[in-house]
Amino acid sequence: IKVIPKGTVLSGIANTAAGRLTVAWKRNSAVDGYQVQYATNSAFSGAKHITLFGNTKILAYIKGMKKGKPCYVRIRTFKKVSGTYYYSTWSAKKGMIIRK
Repeated sequence: IKVIPKGTVLSGIANTAAGRLTVAWKRNSAVDGYQVQYATNSAFSGAKHITLFGNTKILAYIKGMKKGKPCYVRIRTFKKVSGTYYYSTWSAKKGMIIRK
């Protein structure tokens, strides 16, 4: 059995403090968690990710961003069934230049 969870929508990203990016998305109560991926290029080569367990979170914070550099973010959901993680497709990416 292969389970494909429904994805979520990346609602916004903001440079809220010096070197910090806030990522927001729409909540999906049918999943077990979210994976946020971020990179300095739109192809996401060399990207890093944050894994958040639980479906109640709608915000993530990314620290260590450098002023004047671009940042691209995308998100996907996951569901754990019988010890195996199943992932949705990635959301549309959003990008911005870090200003603070």
